[in-house]
Amino acid sequence: MDHTEHPRDRLKATIAAANQAIPFEPAEHRLLEALCETLVRGAEIVLAWVALPSASGRLESAAAAGRTDCLDELVLAPHGEPSLAQGPHLLAYRSGQTYLDNDVLDSAPADPWAEPWQERARASGVAAAIALPLRSSEGVLGTLNLCAAVADLFGQDEVLLLEVTANALGLALEARRNAAVLIESQGRYRQIFEQSPLGIVHYDADGTIVDCNAVYLRVLGADREQLIGANLIHDIDDQRVVDAVRRSLTQGQGHLDIVYRSAAWNQFLPVRAVFTGVRDGSGRIVAGIGLLEDFTERREIAARLHENEQRLRLAVDAARIGIWELDLEQGTLHWDGWMRRLHGLNGDAMLTSVREWRERIVPDDRFRATRALLSAARSDQPRSARLRIVLPNDEYRYLQLHACRFRDGNGQRPRVTGVCYDVTEQHLASARIEQLALFDELTGLSNRRLLMDRLSQAIRLTQRQHSYRALLLLDLDGFKRANDTRGHAVGDRLLIAFADRLRHALRRTDTAARLGGDEFVVLCGGLSASAEDATQEAARIASKLVEMAAEPYWLSGADEVPLYCSVSIGITLFNDESCSADELMKQADIAMYESKRTGRDTWRFFETSMQRAIEQQEAKTQALRQALHEDRLVLRYLPQVDQEGQWCGYEALVRWNASGHELRRPDEFLKLAESSGLIQAIDDWVLQRACRDFADLTAHQPPSYLHLGVNVSIRQLLDTEFAERVMQTVLEAGLQPHHLRLEVTEQALFVDVEQAQAAIERLLSHGIAIVLDDFGTGSSSLLQLQRLSLQAVKIDQGLVRGIENSPTKVAIVRAAISAAKALSLAVIAEGVENEEQFQLLRAEGCSVFQGYYFAEPMPVEALSQHLSAPG
Repeated sequence: MDHTEHPRDRLKATIAAANQAIPFEPAEHRLLEALCETLVRGAEIVLAWVALPSASGRLESAAAAGRTDCLDELVLAPHGEPSLAQGPHLLAYRSGQTYLDNDVLDSAPADPWAEPWQERARASGVAAAIALPLRSSEGVLGTLNLCAAVADLFGQDEVLLLEVTANALGLALEARRNAAVLIESQGRYRQIFEQSPLGIVHYDADGTIVDCNAVYLRVLGADREQLIGANLIHDIDDQRVVDAVRRSLTQGQGHLDIVYRSAAWNQFLPVRAVFTGVRDGSGRIVAGIGLLEDFTERREIAARLHENEQRLRLAVDAARIGIWELDLEQGTLHWDGWMRRLHGLNGDAMLTSVREWRERIVPDDRFRATRALLSAARSDQPRSARLRIVLPNDEYRYLQLHACRFRDGNGQRPRVTGVCYDVTEQHLASARIEQLALFDELTGLSNRRLLMDRLSQAIRLTQRQHSYRALLLLDLDGFKRANDTRGHAVGDRLLIAFADRLRHALRRTDTAARLGGDEFVVLCGGLSASAEDATQEAARIASKLVEMAAEPYWLSGADEVPLYCSVSIGITLFNDESCSADELMKQADIAMYESKRTGRDTWRFFETSMQRAIEQQEAKTQALRQALHEDRLVLRYLPQVDQEGQWCGYEALVRWNASGHELRRPDEFLKLAESSGLIQAIDDWVLQRACRDFADLTAHQPPSYLHLGVNVSIRQLLDTEFAERVMQTVLEAGLQPHHLRLEVTEQALFVDVEQAQAAIERLLSHGIAIVLDDFGTGSSSLLQLQRLSLQAVKIDQGLVRGIENSPTKVAIVRAAISAAKALSLAVIAEGVENEEQFQLLRAEGCSVFQGYYFAEPMPVEALSQHLSAPG
């Protein structure tokens, strides 16, 4: 059994690894480089690159990894002019749809514009390519492009996973760019606030001052401690100022031109005060900004502040990014509208403390959030964390949190501020990719990749833990029958039901995995350090699983008829690193097949003798395969005679020239050929060689009575294309179809009578007859024989041997001949060894005979001499 990993499975794991880099790499260029480098780590992807539009509007490479030496050839035409209309990257960028060419070497491109690109791709060794658009809320940002050295690498599942990754990358690029714009706008705003030549004051909806810059303090000649917390409506004696502030909070703006005596300068300064209300997203005034300026510079500074405020608001709304600020001295938390929306809060609802915020965070993520806030408060480096919050409707939302420390212009009043945005869709996509990469999609159990990883870990742990571990390989007996007769939907439900039983039967420390089809694996740890005790423990586990599997399966939708299914288990124990994971899997596989060989519905431990037997079997199989390849199979022909003793045909018998002079008979290697899958190739070779020999023997004037008998396997007969292959062979050899008789054993033919009859009808339509071989040894009935369009039956040599001394055999043969004659079938007797047998069988009604009494199997040269002999 092959336990190697399919290239598509490796590609899925590579995609999963690449997807992990998207949410955690803050810098855009490092994110793109890391993504490309991860995608080319697998052997199949030879080039990965991201195309983004340049300042001139041309789509160019922003990051690449792998065969970057051929990147220019794939993007630019040989004459140096851009071939963007021919490359998949621009086709995907313009259409916004995935462009896939899964067979660059043989297939025509999906778009005729891509044909010149395809020629250059072939020259660069590219066998498959895919280009995926990077979508954002405002359109396509660029493309993710992959080139593979393996054709047909991108299946439906792989394309879906890559599209999820490309969408996640597009959203990540958009979020990072919006966040960068937002942070840049905040920084610029703070810089303008602190360095402005104007006095600036911020106040809340009640008129209480919350912040002001150094110029404002200097103009008023006051200390920060005096002003912060003071109220512009209740604590100011100048009614003109009070009225202007009130107008800003009720009407949106209040203007005031006054001549103010500055305590700091001991002089009167002409000051224009402008008080402006700040509105939230709903248009409601929630705060105010006051400016103190001289008349000459007022317009310029106000315009810059307004422009920056609008840019900041637009960036926040477009990116759906929430802004928050934590005052480290007061312990108060300030949120904007998007922070409230992200947390599912409506209207004026707001969390005002870190404690309240923590209560909204899933308990497992609270430590991570607190650590990010504390790290940001203690360092000048930004910090980030991913956390889950609980919405008012009890649903989860995944948020990405970024935090950094700020101080005011005087280095006082420290605070932590940052942004927060929704990454739920990206997280779910990552989880889905991980699920597909590490778990079986049907049953939810671990898949081969995760199993092999845990098995390798278990082997390494044996250095520290000297207890035994057991690896159990399970194969469902009879699953194929249930799947074929009841349908694949029922078969899937049976696999799911068995996986559920397996999951509940194991301990928490055990690992259950599905390899594929009806094969499962259980990895058990923590067994005894004693080999004898560990063997007993593993045997108890296996016995429990055998009993569990044997219980009836009541599957919904299966007509409420229970299914029964047993399991064969192979077990191998290990407590050191002497065997690799692959070797342990092979040992468990050998033991499992031994349990099937000994009756199924049981378990067997791996033994070294099993390994030797398998290796011997494999060596014989390899030798037989090599013999077929080197044309060391030969044919011998056994003549057949009629009732007068005249040759009327011959049967082709295959021999294996194993050692150069020793010929092995079919019973020594045909079972091996069937188990190894070589039987069809051998059958085809025998048919072709026999037809060619017959044509050579009868080239001048083939006797009409002469026929050629060739044995075929039931697998070959039931192949729907077999009749066409036979006719092609007959025609190429120059034979008439009626000279050929195909022989099939009785036991094989009656496995599926309906399919067998259909196959026989296909051959009869071409004039090729079928002979039932080994007649009398099976359990066929007259009714079954009547359903098949046979020409003759061949009495098995076991009934012929010693028939002259056995009245019982005479009676059996007589009954068989009577049955054949009742159905108008000719009767052939094989294994005739003496005159007495010949005369007895002829008297009973046999029409054709073969056996060593007439002639032994002979090479074609001897047969040719006999046919050419006079008389």
